[in-house]
This record gives sequence, structure tokens and C-alpha cells, in this order.
Amino acid sequence: MKIINSTGREDLAIVHIAQAAGGNYVEFVESLYPPKSREEKWILTLSTLYGCPVSCTICDAGPFYLGRISKEGMFWQLDYMLSKRYPDGCIPVKKLKVHFTRMGEPAFNMSVLEVIEEFDLYFNAPGFMPSISSIAPKGSEKFFKELRMKNFREESSSSSFPFIQQISKKEMNSSPLRNGALMKLLLMVINFSGKGKGKLP
Repeated sequence: MKIINSTGREDLAIVHIAQAAGGNYVEFVESLYPPKSREEKWILTLSTLYGCPVSCTICDAGPFYLGRISKEGMFWQLDYMLSKRYPDGCIPVKKLKVHFTRMGEPAFNMSVLEVIEEFDLYFNAPGFMPSISSIAPKGSEKFFKELRMKNFREESSSSSFPFIQQISKKEMNSSPLRNGALMKLLLMVINFSGKGKGKLP
């Protein structure tokens, strides 16, 4: 990949636009969480697909889909943002939130799980907090089954979905969504998150 352009503000957010070797474009974002400093919380938002086949009416990803971004492509996005500020790979950020949600439905790319699992091989970031935003579309069952089975480090998995951990199974059973794909996702996340010790950011 190569960077085409970057725009934004250092004290708020910067959008980066890159072009892959095959010609597809991708965007990814680094942002802060005011009034917190970068050392307290830094958010990196990655694209997982070139476009998206879901075509949600509220989304700006566009009505096109040109394929999945490889594991290497997602790591390239990460490395571009991280190495600029921490070239030695040691990232002293208390909460480094890596959000798989810019362009594309992450549940349609199994490599997302590989990136989370292999993150520690390339970066020393004790505050790493992976976050997956998904609408749990039809056809993504394998992704969430694998997500549930993965043995990510405890501090990451217990803090990645803090809002889910406040929902009890009894409350879920009373929801009109209880038979839908989203409800299945919520139940999987509860199992994945362990004892629910995460806190809202």
C-alpha cells in the first residue's frame, strides 16, 4: 500500500487514504478522545473490506464491494499510524483502542481475528483494546463461532465489549430480538468476555 493523502487535526482526528497494489483505495483513522491525552486513550480505526456488500443506508462505505483487505493490509494500516509516533514498537498508551469498523463489515473477513491474535507479535502495547463493530449479518456465523473460541489475552477480551457486559441473559430473553442474529451475537460476546469485569471507557 501507499499513502495518497492525510487530512485532519493532530488534536482531534486524522483520516488517512491509501491505495493498495491492485488499485483499490482504503481509508483509516487515528483519533483522540478529548479531553484525554494520546497517552491516556488513542483510537485507531481500520478498514477491513474494500467497500462493503451489506450496503446499509446509513453508511458511507458506498454501494460497491471489491474484496477483503488481507491480514497484511490491516497490519499495514496499523503500522503506518503506530510507527510514526512509536518507531520502536513500544506503545505506552493506557487504552489503545483498535476499532475494526471503518470500511466494511468485519465479520466478513476472518483475517480480523488473525490481526487481533497476532498483534502482540509486532507491537508492545499493554493497553491494546480490540473492538469489533458488526451488525451480525447472515453468513457471518463462522466468524463469531471462531471469535468465541479464540483465546485472546484476558485484559483485551474483557474490555473490548464493555457495553455488552451490562446486559443479563434474562434481559436478553425478554428482547424481541431474541431469535435474531444480533441476539446470538450478544450471547457469544458474553461468553467471550468472561466474567464481565470491563468498564465503560
